[in-house]
Formats: sequence, structure tokens, C-alpha cells
Amino acid sequence: MKKSKQPRLNKKTVSSGSSRQKYKSSEEDFSISAELKKQILGFLFSVFGVLLALAVISYSDKDQSTWKDFSSLIYSERNHIQKHS
Repeated sequence: MKKSKQPRLNKKTVSSGSSRQKYKSSEEDFSISAELKKQILGFLFSVFGVLLALAVISYSDKDQSTWKDFSSLIYSERNHIQKHS
């Protein structure tokens, strides 16, 4: 039997390198390009901007009183539940 002159550590490094390459290529299949990420982020900011603009445009003074009635209803229900617990 002829013994290899390479240390065992080097053999492992070489064999694991090919498995890393296979793993890397499968990772690249599912990666999203930077350009696509920018487009998605821009779209989400646009949607957020439109929703914010609609909220500002459609705001009225009645909304504040509605919110107060709604919040007082929630807090009174919570206090009622805590008293009976």
C-alpha cells in the first residue's frame, strides 16, 4: 500500500470545497437580485404613501370623537372583565 503524501486535513478541505460549490449554486437559484429588491421596496413605499395620503385626505373632526367613543368602550369592557375575575 502506498500512503499519500498529503495530510488528511488537506483531503477533507478539497472534498468539502466541492460540496460548498454545490450548496452555493443551489443558493444562487433562490437569490433575489438587488435590482428586484429595490423595485419591491419602491413599490411597498408607494403603497404606503398612497394609504397615508388617503388617511390624511379623508380625516375629519368626527373621527376623533369616534375614536374616543371606541377607546372608552374598550377600556370599560376591560375594567368590567377585571372586576368580575
